Amino acid sequence: MNTKIALIKEIYKLDENDLQQRKEALKKIEPYVDDIMDIFYEKLLQKEEFARFIHTEIMPELKQKQIKFIKELLSTPCDETMYKKIVKVGVVHYHIKLDPIYMSYGYHLLSELILTQSTNFKVPSFLTKVLS
Repeated sequence: MNTKIALIKEIYKLDENDLQQRKEALKKIEPYVDDIMDIFYEKLLQKEEFARFIHTEIMPELKQKQIKFIKELLSTPCDETMYKKIVKVGVVHYHIKLDPIYMSYGYHLLSELILTQSTNFKVPSFLTKVLS
Protein backbone atom coordinates (compact mmCIF):
# COMPACT_ATOMS: atom_id res chain seq x y z
CA MET A 1 0.00 0.00 0.00
CA ASN A 2 1.16 3.49 -0.77
CA THR A 3 2.78 4.97 2.36
CA LYS A 4 1.01 8.29 1.79
CA ILE A 5 -2.37 6.59 1.73
CA ALA A 6 -1.41 4.70 4.89
CA LEU A 7 -0.50 8.02 6.50
CA ILE A 8 -3.88 9.53 5.54
CA LYS A 9 -5.60 6.50 7.04
CA GLU A 10 -3.60 6.90 10.23
CA ILE A 11 -4.24 10.67 10.51
CA TYR A 12 -7.99 10.30 10.02
CA LYS A 13 -8.28 6.94 11.77
CA LEU A 14 -9.68 5.22 8.68
CA ASP A 15 -10.11 1.46 8.63
CA GLU A 16 -12.15 -1.15 6.77
CA ASN A 17 -15.36 0.19 8.38
CA ASP A 18 -14.80 3.86 7.65
CA LEU A 19 -16.36 3.92 4.18
CA GLN A 20 -19.77 2.84 5.48
CA GLN A 21 -19.53 5.40 8.29
CA ARG A 22 -18.53 8.15 5.84
CA LYS A 23 -21.46 7.24 3.58
CA GLU A 24 -23.83 7.44 6.56
CA ALA A 25 -22.41 10.85 7.48
CA LEU A 26 -22.94 11.99 3.88
CA LYS A 27 -26.60 10.95 4.03
CA LYS A 28 -27.04 13.05 7.17
CA ILE A 29 -25.38 16.17 5.79
CA GLU A 30 -26.44 15.96 2.15
CA PRO A 31 -29.65 18.00 2.63
CA TYR A 32 -27.56 20.73 4.28
CA VAL A 33 -24.48 20.93 2.06
CA ASP A 34 -25.54 24.27 0.62
CA ASP A 35 -25.96 25.69 4.14
CA ILE A 36 -22.61 24.23 5.16
CA MET A 37 -20.89 25.84 2.17
CA ASP A 38 -22.62 29.18 2.78
CA ILE A 39 -21.43 29.22 6.38
CA PHE A 40 -17.96 27.99 5.38
CA TYR A 41 -17.39 30.78 2.89
CA GLU A 42 -19.06 33.37 5.12
CA LYS A 43 -16.63 32.51 7.92
CA LEU A 44 -13.62 32.51 5.57
CA LEU A 45 -14.58 35.89 4.12
CA GLN A 46 -14.60 37.35 7.64
CA LYS A 47 -10.82 36.93 7.63
CA GLU A 48 -8.89 39.37 5.48
CA GLU A 49 -6.22 36.82 4.57
CA PHE A 50 -8.89 34.63 2.91
CA ALA A 51 -10.95 37.40 1.36
CA ARG A 52 -8.21 38.24 -1.14
CA PHE A 53 -8.33 34.67 -2.52
CA ILE A 54 -12.11 34.29 -2.68
CA HIS A 55 -13.76 36.39 -5.36
CA THR A 56 -17.51 36.67 -4.92
CA GLU A 57 -18.21 36.40 -8.65
CA ILE A 58 -16.88 32.82 -8.69
CA MET A 59 -18.41 31.85 -5.33
CA PRO A 60 -21.15 29.62 -6.85
CA GLU A 61 -18.52 27.69 -8.82
CA LEU A 62 -16.27 27.34 -5.75
CA LYS A 63 -19.17 26.05 -3.67
CA GLN A 64 -20.16 23.47 -6.29
CA LYS A 65 -16.58 22.21 -6.62
CA GLN A 66 -16.25 22.01 -2.85
CA ILE A 67 -19.55 20.11 -2.55
CA LYS A 68 -18.47 17.65 -5.25
CA PHE A 69 -15.13 17.09 -3.50
CA ILE A 70 -16.74 16.55 -0.09
CA LYS A 71 -19.22 14.07 -1.54
CA GLU A 72 -16.36 12.15 -3.16
CA LEU A 73 -14.36 12.10 0.08
CA LEU A 74 -17.33 10.74 1.98
CA SER A 75 -18.46 8.17 -0.57
CA THR A 76 -15.34 6.58 -2.05
CA PRO A 77 -12.61 4.34 -0.63
CA CYS A 78 -9.37 5.83 0.64
CA ASP A 79 -7.20 4.65 -2.21
CA GLU A 80 -4.90 5.95 -4.94
CA THR A 81 -7.80 7.65 -6.76
CA MET A 82 -8.85 9.56 -3.66
CA TYR A 83 -5.24 10.46 -2.94
CA LYS A 84 -4.85 11.94 -6.43
CA LYS A 85 -7.96 14.08 -5.89
CA ILE A 86 -6.60 15.34 -2.58
CA VAL A 87 -3.27 16.16 -4.24
CA LYS A 88 -5.08 18.00 -7.04
CA VAL A 89 -6.83 20.22 -4.49
CA GLY A 90 -3.49 20.92 -2.84
CA VAL A 91 -1.88 21.82 -6.18
CA VAL A 92 -4.72 24.21 -7.06
CA HIS A 93 -4.30 25.99 -3.72
CA TYR A 94 -0.52 26.04 -4.18
CA HIS A 95 -0.87 27.73 -7.58
CA ILE A 96 -2.96 30.54 -6.15
CA LYS A 97 -0.23 30.91 -3.49
CA LEU A 98 -2.50 30.08 -0.57
CA ASP A 99 -0.33 29.54 2.50
CA PRO A 100 -0.64 25.90 3.67
CA ILE A 101 -1.73 27.02 7.14
CA TYR A 102 -4.75 28.75 5.57
CA MET A 103 -5.64 25.59 3.69
CA SER A 104 -5.34 23.63 6.95
CA TYR A 105 -7.59 26.17 8.65
CA GLY A 106 -10.15 25.83 5.87
CA TYR A 107 -10.22 22.05 6.19
CA HIS A 108 -10.45 22.33 9.95
CA LEU A 109 -13.40 24.72 9.67
CA LEU A 110 -15.12 22.55 7.07
CA SER A 111 -14.57 19.44 9.19
CA GLU A 112 -16.16 21.14 12.18
CA LEU A 113 -19.16 22.21 10.13
CA ILE A 114 -19.64 18.72 8.71
CA LEU A 115 -19.21 17.02 12.08
CA THR A 116 -21.63 19.42 13.71
CA GLN A 117 -24.23 18.77 11.04
CA SER A 118 -23.73 15.01 10.96
CA THR A 119 -24.52 14.83 14.67
CA ASN A 120 -27.51 17.21 14.52
CA PHE A 121 -30.87 16.55 12.99
CA LYS A 122 -32.49 19.98 13.25
CA VAL A 123 -31.24 22.71 10.95
CA PRO A 124 -32.07 25.58 13.33
CA SER A 125 -29.87 24.16 16.10
CA PHE A 126 -27.08 23.63 13.60
CA LEU A 127 -27.31 27.16 12.36
CA THR A 128 -27.49 28.51 15.89
CA LYS A 129 -24.41 26.57 16.99
CA VAL A 130 -22.30 27.32 13.93
CA LEU A 131 -23.13 30.99 13.58
CA SER A 132 -22.66 31.84 17.25
